[in-house]
Amino acid sequence: MPPGYFENMKAVLAKAKLSEQAYHILREMITNCRFQPGARLNIQQLARDMEISRTPLWEAVNRLIQEGLLLSIPNRGVFAAEITPAAALEIYTVRASLEGMAAKLAAGNIRPEAVARMERILARQ
Repeated sequence: MPPGYFENMKAVLAKAKLSEQAYHILREMITNCRFQPGARLNIQQLARDMEISRTPLWEAVNRLIQEGLLLSIPNRGVFAAEITPAAALEIYTVRASLEGMAAKLAAGNIRPEAVARMERILARQ
């Protein structure tokens, strides 16, 4: 192995972890309406608040841009996307279908011990 190989790999892994963490934090902030639709995001301030450099934050932002949750307007900045009522309806329709399918799959794979535990919890309520 070349000298410093493992140190470089650790740096790459740490950076990946930071960008993944930043992605989840920003996604949660967006879904919890922390940013008003159309609001400009201050990337420098967010990096300071998250105590990370701008590089992993930009990686997270670019991922959210690809998902359509953020918009990048050249020479203006990054903005929270505005979701139309039709798009919101489509999103929630897909989500309802996926959650129903997930519940069906989970119910078909549940162990008897888990059912017994849920029954005990329900009885206590």
